[in-house]
Amino acid sequence: MEKELPLEKTALKILILEDSIHDVELLTEILSDSAFNLDLTHVENEAEFTSALQENKFDIILSDFKLPGFDAFGSLEICKTICPEVPFICVSGSIGEETAIDLLKKGAVDYVLKDRPERLPFSIKNALADAKVKAAHILAVRKLKENENRFRQVTESAQEWIWEVDTNGLYTYSSPVIESLLGYTPDEVVGKKYFYDFFTPENREELKKTAFEIFSKNGILSNFENINIHKNGQLVYMSTSGSPVFDDSGNLTGYRGADEDITESKKAEKAIIESQRLSAIGEMSSAVAHDFNNSLQSITSYIELALLNTDLPESVRSYLETANTSASDAANRIKLLQRFSGKKQIENQLNSVNINLLINEVIIQSRPLWKDSAEKNGIVISLETDLKNVEDINGNASELKSVLYNLIKNSVEAMPKGGKIKIETGELNEDVFVRISDTGTGMDEDTKLRIFQPFFSTKGYETGRGMGLSGAYSIIKEHKGEIYVKETAPDKGTTIEILLPVFFEDEEKIEKQKVPTYKGITKILWVDDDPTIREAALQILEVLGHKGDLAESGLNALELLEKNQYDLVFTDIGMPGMSGWQLCDIINENYPGKINLAVLSGWSAEINEEKKKQHGVKYVLEKPFNMGQLKELIDKAMQ
Repeated sequence: MEKELPLEKTALKILILEDSIHDVELLTEILSDSAFNLDLTHVENEAEFTSALQENKFDIILSDFKLPGFDAFGSLEICKTICPEVPFICVSGSIGEETAIDLLKKGAVDYVLKDRPERLPFSIKNALADAKVKAAHILAVRKLKENENRFRQVTESAQEWIWEVDTNGLYTYSSPVIESLLGYTPDEVVGKKYFYDFFTPENREELKKTAFEIFSKNGILSNFENINIHKNGQLVYMSTSGSPVFDDSGNLTGYRGADEDITESKKAEKAIIESQRLSAIGEMSSAVAHDFNNSLQSITSYIELALLNTDLPESVRSYLETANTSASDAANRIKLLQRFSGKKQIENQLNSVNINLLINEVIIQSRPLWKDSAEKNGIVISLETDLKNVEDINGNASELKSVLYNLIKNSVEAMPKGGKIKIETGELNEDVFVRISDTGTGMDEDTKLRIFQPFFSTKGYETGRGMGLSGAYSIIKEHKGEIYVKETAPDKGTTIEILLPVFFEDEEKIEKQKVPTYKGITKILWVDDDPTIREAALQILEVLGHKGDLAESGLNALELLEKNQYDLVFTDIGMPGMSGWQLCDIINENYPGKINLAVLSGWSAEINEEKKKQHGVKYVLEKPFNMGQLKELIDKAMQ
């Protein structure tokens, strides 16, 4: 009689062939205490056993040795006929060692004595694991045999590189795709190359070890990523998948699989990661730049006020002017952060620049790179110039300094054993050229074509620090110029040339940009939570001939607006309690069309035309500003 033993959960389906109810209950108790979720079926004789196997699918079979009318040898044969893949375990009293061995030889996976039932869960676990491995092997062998006749035809037309290796990893077959993938013909590979010969030296041993560990377990290679070296020296990223190959006796003879070129997807993945990194840096840059610009505003304002003193000793005046220039350079560096953050493409303020003077400044600035640090490491790098008398160019001095500095840095990094850097200038048609040459490692053709691409770097020429050549390319393009690799070759050095337009004053444009000086006295309200900026602004307004009141917050500003009339309100954007934008909204609502509004910002990337229009703001004054810029804005607002 067949009887179901119900449990709360079903996962592992077990068929128990046992004529003793007591023993069935014992087995059920043992298995219920184990980690298995069980679905048990109990049968007592041959007919029930055969019927259960034919009508159901089981994960494991437990059989008593001695049964009415037949024994475990008989039940094992029935099992091998109907479901040979299901593990068969004999659970019995003492049957003798020879009988047990005979059962195992005929196909039983284990036997467990009834007086040691605690072994049963472990026996089942091992049997299931073995069955899983055998099933995978049987499936792999079956599939490989089914496809053997079609294998060559498929490999010839496949886009992936199809290969076979023996147990030592030596190639025994290679499809023709390898030639386009790695530059080798099949004849150069089969019988001559091992799979790990193509790996990069720095990764070879680790990847080789990982692969052979999989081989030792007859495991499956699935999306095994590796970096290989093309015959021409280029790196090729590949994803490898493969399965073990067995002979008719089940012995491992090697592996067969396919490699897919994933170089482009790896580049795209790297670009995405880099983009995310830059985005995070950009967010951080926003906060840092805002604070820096506020600090620079205080510095530059008080320097300008100090320079108004006609009794200053010349040495002190010189110190202050140098400090003011450095502060201006720092402000331009912050503008570079805006570009780097991707928040806003800033528009260069281009002026007349003497490129030769700029180069000499950068040479002095970069001396620690090519002179001091190099000599400390026993490296000799010489730097010479050939600067012709050229016209001034149209440019932003601070940004061009950054480009020149980074090109010198790249040249130094390309000469780890020392060498020579040469900087030349001259005129070419209507442009001024700057050439920076070095005797370093040089570049191959592929690197030359990609060196100005975002996120591209090489260990020898561009280490990924600083702005990189893509940043230099962006800056030169904004100057309406060109930058390109003029000459290079591996181990032959590199020459990079920059072309910049000669400075030209557009009289019509200058005339349009001129703002007539406002002759009257303007009543101005200045709103800023930074006391040093407020006080400096008040003094500058007085110097410019205007009257000013100060407010430390939006609420304070609204109180002053109720008591006084103002022509112009300057408000910082980021203030506690009430933002500058909120203050502008309230002013527009309470005094529509009566007061000109200008916002102050230490991070202009947060401002656009749509936002200005939304809050009724006409003017933006970007920190750090100088006295001339403030005067120009007031004149413009009051016309």
